[in-house]
Amino acid sequence: MTNKGSILIKNGYVLTMNPYRQIIRDGAVYIKEGKIVEVGKTSQITEHHADTVLDAKGMIVMPGLIDTHVHLAQALIRGCADDVSLVDWLKNYVWVLQGNFTNEDGRVSTELCMADPEFLEAWYLLASALKGKSISTAASQKAFMIADCQSAIFALGGNIIPSTPLPSWARAVLESRQALTVGEIELAEEHLHPVLVVDPLPPLVAISHLYLMRASQLPTVAVQNLADFYHQRFPNTLAPVMFLADALMDSGEPEKAVSLYTPSDK
Repeated sequence: MTNKGSILIKNGYVLTMNPYRQIIRDGAVYIKEGKIVEVGKTSQITEHHADTVLDAKGMIVMPGLIDTHVHLAQALIRGCADDVSLVDWLKNYVWVLQGNFTNEDGRVSTELCMADPEFLEAWYLLASALKGKSISTAASQKAFMIADCQSAIFALGGNIIPSTPLPSWARAVLESRQALTVGEIELAEEHLHPVLVVDPLPPLVAISHLYLMRASQLPTVAVQNLADFYHQRFPNTLAPVMFLADALMDSGEPEKAVSLYTPSDK
């Protein structure tokens, strides 16, 4: 569906997915410029003039379905075998490969997590690699890294049952990002600000802070200064440099923005 024009879907069974899970018989949905503007009975909404009218009589009008059944810990071996039976695929490929993660796999996963702390799949993969017997890491260091993975997975809204109590920043980031998603900026600030003093500061907290600053519609220079600060603090993390580049573009400094992505001669 394009964002131009308007669409009226009428005469259908509308599953609203509102807090009451209301179903509207002979319902209609009016969409304008890619956004749902109104939902109700067909008789109440047909007064709108729409560029496209769809008759959904005898049909269900509902949000699109998203398949959330994924095995994130198997990301590194995705595509290892195709066109084989399920049992053969599991016994002879997936379980064999997943049970033999190496130190190199752990290193790659760690670098992915540091480069993009919002990459939920990478955190799952690293946690899975650390649990493998083939990763030769000191027990204390491994336990710390697993706890760090669990904190990040929880903060990003992933499905996790932590083996140890989570640090305060994990829940703060989760609740702040959830509030920001629904436009509750003040609530997002309330959740996040107390953990900005955590030392060492987790990159996910810094990135969430940048999202909050941008959503607060502060002057571009304020976002630019904060992004530059976090870029200096986390030079191998992508998000701060992307925020910084956006701010430089908005302030009319495209050359500086481009130079951020240009490899240095050092």
